[in-house]
Amino acid sequence: MRAAIQRLSRALAIVGAGLVLLTMLLISADVIMRTVTGGAVRGALEYTEIMMVGFLFLALAWAQASGAQINVVVILELLPERLASTARAVGLLVVLFLLAMMIWKTGESAWRSFMAAEFRYGIAQVAVWPARVAITIGLFAWLLQLLPEFWDEVRGAAGRAEMPPRPNLPGP
Repeated sequence: MRAAIQRLSRALAIVGAGLVLLTMLLISADVIMRTVTGGAVRGALEYTEIMMVGFLFLALAWAQASGAQINVVVILELLPERLASTARAVGLLVVLFLLAMMIWKTGESAWRSFMAAEFRYGIAQVAVWPARVAITIGLFAWLLQLLPEFWDEVRGAAGRAEMPPRPNLPGP
């Protein structure tokens, strides 16, 4: 199960990295076109905004898996291991609940956006629903990534398992 979650997180991070590359190419093409012709790439800003949402949210699970997020553990380091595991498990439970609520609401928003064929109007008419779907997928993958960590902390709090070391995963 953990391996499947890791593969999903990695795959989404690769898609996100591809969106970063496309964004860089689009912005570069826009700058070159403005310099050479004085005109712009039609819809560059609108497409860039949509892709930024995608690469941000699709990389959340991989950031969690690789430990790239910021952790403040000053107090937890002072506690005995079982008590620290209990505190981390409670914190993760709160995060899992909040993520589940966010997934529900963003999923509803993505569905409504898709059904209404919502567009962002500017120089170009760009569909909004792909960004909304990316938010939901990214949050869901993050939730999946947190589940094994939560289980490990629950087991550590119960004194049933030694805590596995956090993986130091290479980038996508």
